[in-house]
Amino acid sequence: MYMAFKHLHLTMVALTILLFIARAGFVIVWPAGIRKRWMKILAHGVDTLLILSAIALLVVMNMNPIHVSWVLAKIIGLLAYIGFSVYAFKIASTLPSRLLGVLLAGATLAYIAMVAVRQTPTLGLF
Repeated sequence: MYMAFKHLHLTMVALTILLFIARAGFVIVWPAGIRKRWMKILAHGVDTLLILSAIALLVVMNMNPIHVSWVLAKIIGLLAYIGFSVYAFKIASTLPSRLLGVLLAGATLAYIAMVAVRQTPTLGLF
């Protein structure tokens, strides 16, 4: 069961990153594309499956995120990513502010990925 959830989770990670890149491109080229119904449904669906697969992995591995610092860091990073994405794709009204939100959300995504690979919230720097 672990391998099935792991593969599902990694697939959803890849799709989340691809959709983020697509939406970031829309910010520059076609801002109205972000607000298209199909884009919202697709992004929310993939992100929901990503979170559900992460929860399934935690359950299968009997892992408590409060006691595993790198998992807790990923959860906090996810909340920051959601906040920056909402800012970039919904709240920001000017191109520079949207780009700032995209940059912060992208940096947060990169942090989450590095934490997952290195399994340490400090990325091995400390």
